[in-house]
Amino acid sequence: MKRFLTALGIVAVSSTLSAQEDPGANRNFLKMLAGKAGVAEFITENFEDGRTALTTIGEDENGEPVFHAIGGKLLVDSEKLYLRCNDLTYGAGDGLLVAIGDPDRVEIRAEGMEADCSRLEYFLDTGDVVMRDTGAVSQETPENSVRFEGMQTFRAAQTETGAREVKLQGSDTITVSISAKEGGEGFAGLGDSVMIETKPYRTEAPDVSAELTTSNQLSRFRAKGDVKIIGTDLSLLAEEVIYNALDGTLEANGRIFLKRENIEAECGRLVYDQNTGEITLSVLPLVRDRDPEGITIYSDFDTIRFVMEEGGIPDTGLEGRGSIRYEKLPEPKQNEGQSETNGLQPEREIVIPE
Repeated sequence: MKRFLTALGIVAVSSTLSAQEDPGANRNFLKMLAGKAGVAEFITENFEDGRTALTTIGEDENGEPVFHAIGGKLLVDSEKLYLRCNDLTYGAGDGLLVAIGDPDRVEIRAEGMEADCSRLEYFLDTGDVVMRDTGAVSQETPENSVRFEGMQTFRAAQTETGAREVKLQGSDTITVSISAKEGGEGFAGLGDSVMIETKPYRTEAPDVSAELTTSNQLSRFRAKGDVKIIGTDLSLLAEEVIYNALDGTLEANGRIFLKRENIEAECGRLVYDQNTGEITLSVLPLVRDRDPEGITIYSDFDTIRFVMEEGGIPDTGLEGRGSIRYEKLPEPKQNEGQSETNGLQPEREIVIPE
């Protein structure tokens, strides 16, 4: 998470005080942070009810200094880091900075990231971050704007390669919205704006994770649960979705329903190659290709392949023994309009073999 709350490299320190228990506590706190977080300014304000803001320096069981501050507003501010809270603790021994928002929320802005939560745990030595009771986290990358919402806990830890692994935990719907910037490719080539909703599936809580490179590029994404992807060019329901930006592939598993312009498909496994635009359906695939007069239905094939941008199912994309049939749409009765089903709704129950 060093790209979120990185070592800032700012040596100068200053402090603005309204009231404090230990006159030297803020100065010592800034000196402790200067080598790791380079904090430029630390501000404390009294409580709105008139109670005095307090800052103190103590020691842990190993004799290492521990700083604690509580007030109506506590603000750590520099060119690259903004942290606002009501309760702040920093232990020099373990390098752990804990910020609590009560009654307010903890607000964070750093390195293109904005977030709010009720509790922040930030390990300055490793760059690992845990945010609890998280409202939303927005992250700017070179190509996209990414927003995470609905999680109870947001965790980000640095891997051995220097990338950051992000894990979202919650009991209800977790939403990830990805919007492409000018010149960006968006998410998996599914359009300039993509929303991914992951709800609990049966008794399992939603499981969402992502990996960002050292340059903040989204390199991997995984969602497991009742997953719904709404993109500019495609909509998808699945039980698991895995995206690998390194090779440009999107995989979906479980009970899958796909909608792309005139094509609707159901299957147990889907692979989309972003580089070629080819979609491969397997495990009981069924495809309905609609035209103005009727529907061509492809069923019982082992594999069905088609290119997303071209439309239609080529004969070369059918593997195994299956059937193709054409159903002509009935003529609408006079004074009766045709009903059209909008949204994602499979027309059959897909039974996945064990």
